[in-house]
Amino acid sequence: MIIVKLIGGLGNQMFQYAAGKSLAIKKKTDLKLDIEGFKTYKLHNYMLDKLNIKAEIATSEEIEKIFGSKILKLLYRIPKLNPFFSFNQRIRKEKSFNFDQELFNLSGTEFYLDGYWQTEKYFFDIEHIIKEDFCPLEKLGGQNVAMADLILKNNSVSVHIRRGDYVSNPVTNDFHGICNLDYYNKAIEIIIKKNPDAVFFIFSDDYNWAKENIKNNYKKYFTEFVKDYNIKIKK
Repeated sequence: MIIVKLIGGLGNQMFQYAAGKSLAIKKKTDLKLDIEGFKTYKLHNYMLDKLNIKAEIATSEEIEKIFGSKILKLLYRIPKLNPFFSFNQRIRKEKSFNFDQELFNLSGTEFYLDGYWQTEKYFFDIEHIIKEDFCPLEKLGGQNVAMADLILKNNSVSVHIRRGDYVSNPVTNDFHGICNLDYYNKAIEIIIKKNPDAVFFIFSDDYNWAKENIKNNYKKYFTEFVKDYNIKIKK
């Protein structure tokens, strides 16, 4: 059994799932998901249940079995204690953001994956399976349909402006930083030079900032997310 720890937003969860799925297929064993971290994680919820994924939620007992005991599992939840778990070869803590081939050279079939695994190199050879697993369970509705239609009809370019906790949380800001306005303006100009008919679709968790600051004369649409996950489209 492969148990993969899920945390972060939808993109993080998708990378974590894909790496776990790939390893489970190679080991010919089951994949299960550890979502216990979302009980105390304030930024995001578990979101893969909206997709056509093929994995069950791991029970506390299954997770404890890999750690050795309930106490050890709880101690591992304290980040500064993670290095002391190197004795347990079944716990695979991501070493860096680079691809780690060693993950697929492990002997055995029971592992707990803890990391972000943010590279397609972990799952490029099962791309067709991952694409199927990531199909939404529900069809588009409301203004999402209008948005999809606009995107398909144009030479569309998505502009993603993340602010939120990257701006408000000093620790997160210090680690990740944010792209300044000049970065986005230069990027848009580069794209226009290569694709003069480009139409920009601007997605942001800070709609007002994006609307007030992205002021070029190119054709663009701003999106504003609402609670029912439909999208308001504004030029």
